[in-house]
Amino acid sequence: MRLKITSLLLFFLSCSILSNAQVWYPEGVFTQNSPELIKVDNFVITISKIEKDTSYSYWKVCVNDGKSWLNLPVLKLNGKAEVFDMRIYQGMVHVAGRFEFEDGKFNALVRYNGFNWQGVSEFKNNSNNSAAILCLNQEDKDLIIGGNFYTIGNDTLPYLGRYNSGKFNTYFKNCISCQPNNSITQLASNDSVIAISGQFTEINNQKSKFLVRLVKHQIKDTFLSTPFIIENIALEGDVIYVSGGAARNKKIFKVTDVFTELRNNLDTAFQIGEIVTWENQLVLSGSLKLSSENEMNGIFNYNNGKWTNLSNNYSNVRHIASGRSILVASGTPKNTLSIWNPNRFVVRFYPNLALVKAKVFLDSNNNCIQESNEKPVPIYTSTVHK
Repeated sequence: MRLKITSLLLFFLSCSILSNAQVWYPEGVFTQNSPELIKVDNFVITISKIEKDTSYSYWKVCVNDGKSWLNLPVLKLNGKAEVFDMRIYQGMVHVAGRFEFEDGKFNALVRYNGFNWQGVSEFKNNSNNSAAILCLNQEDKDLIIGGNFYTIGNDTLPYLGRYNSGKFNTYFKNCISCQPNNSITQLASNDSVIAISGQFTEINNQKSKFLVRLVKHQIKDTFLSTPFIIENIALEGDVIYVSGGAARNKKIFKVTDVFTELRNNLDTAFQIGEIVTWENQLVLSGSLKLSSENEMNGIFNYNNGKWTNLSNNYSNVRHIASGRSILVASGTPKNTLSIWNPNRFVVRFYPNLALVKAKVFLDSNNNCIQESNEKPVPIYTSTVHK
């Protein structure tokens, strides 16, 4: 007996193999609630709020190890907990935000040590109240921490600090004037560059700073001359990309020694969720109106001086993340992307593939005709190259 595929081929995604095939494909069998946050840090990491009662909130952190999804033990935080960032550091998943852990004994930063969740320290602002960590990154062997804290444990470390081997240190060593005078809300770093933004009005003895770049541990400042709230930062080598601005009128800039707005075929950016760099391209999630098109909510990339919609078969996107060659997204789309894989929440982008759905049956007499006694088999779904 042979499996015969009928001549009728139905393509998902309303794209054909002859066109620019691309697909967002379910990433494993992650079936938790839609993630509150998704990150790529060698592994894909998600966190979802799964339950809440009058006193506590309960969170599920899932890690994809490249082969399967691992569900870590439930993380129990206070009822009003918020999570802002995640990172794998020294082999442990670190979760940061505005929350209390172990009934207030620890706050703002917890880690999974391979057995259970544990608090790292106590973060307070300059009014001695609990503070939040708003962003994490890694530089060299240190975990870089930014937020609205002023002290960590017994140490005074305003707004930006380093963490390694259980110890916290100031980021700007031997340079008190380099420290910001208010909270750090975003940071990104690589081997040679760190870019930070926040609500500070003075840093490195200069006022009205909206972006600071540190190149090989030497201060180099690049900033706008007019107030601008930077909501997102991404790096590609020594080039910084930022987005932000007023409600329903967002702007995207490429930053070298100056700010260059990336408009070209972009009419209006009504909303920008997140920005990342992937395959030497800038990618964002949000609601844009491109030239001669209607407003669209989805995923867009900037390549060869032009904005392009990458959303294709995946709609209602909440988050995007990237790492190395990986580009992933999460959201709550209405349509099922795969019959055999129930996951709709976390998907990975494949730029040169399309999905094909075909009817198949057991051809018992090998005549290539489906007869009344020849039953269909479960739908076969495969990827095909362009």
